[in-house]
Amino acid sequence: MMRVPLDRSSRPTCWRARPGPAATIQHVLIGWKDVPAAKQRPLDPRAANRTKAEADALAQQILGELRGGAEMTALMKKYSEDEGSKDNGRTMDIAPASQTVAPLKFLALRLGDGEAGLARTPFGWHVVLRLPPPPPDPIESADVLARAPATAKAKVKHILLGWKDVNSGDPRGANRSRADLEALVTKTMASLRGGAAIEPLMKELSEDGGSAQSGTSYDVTPTAGLVPPFKDLSLRLAVGEVGAVKTQFGIHIIQRTE
Repeated sequence: MMRVPLDRSSRPTCWRARPGPAATIQHVLIGWKDVPAAKQRPLDPRAANRTKAEADALAQQILGELRGGAEMTALMKKYSEDEGSKDNGRTMDIAPASQTVAPLKFLALRLGDGEAGLARTPFGWHVVLRLPPPPPDPIESADVLARAPATAKAKVKHILLGWKDVNSGDPRGANRSRADLEALVTKTMASLRGGAAIEPLMKELSEDGGSAQSGTSYDVTPTAGLVPPFKDLSLRLAVGEVGAVKTQFGIHIIQRTE
């Protein structure tokens, strides 16, 4: 999304002076016929035939439905004009350094868990729900994640493993049972902790198309363009240490190399 400065007209509801930590949200996008983004890309047909006043009323209606107990994924499917999330209920991870359109980020970081509000951007109205953090996955290295960060800059290598419910699209992950995933994660982490080199295991097992075959490392900082759980674990590991964390792509077995 485009990054724009925040002004009074785009200040979201649920305004608070201080932002909270990184947030996971879902949103419903509602546009209108002369929304600024219409100059850059085609509008949803519903938006193309909608006035600003009608969009204002609809956004307030959807917010009321959400606060009244309606299920967000169903509202997204019914109303949203965001092609990337309307049909699948996809979530967005937003941190203070995220390159997300400013009013949406401003609101997301100020909502409480389970709270909803409205933000206006060049794309239209966003009806936003901040999701409570999910419970930790039993596979995750909860002891490491509970630490304070050990560094502000790390190099890591990782092995991505999915299963039928959460995967990157790799057929190995898409066809793997949860029980088989847990057994494979346990075996792989034991091998690494026993001194095995990670690069051959990346080539053999990893479902990350960007690094599996090459053994490439990732540079991790608090502002790196990586999913927050991956950064959280990476920056808490000691050099040479191995841990596991869950993201929307699967389980990442991460080893800090520098």
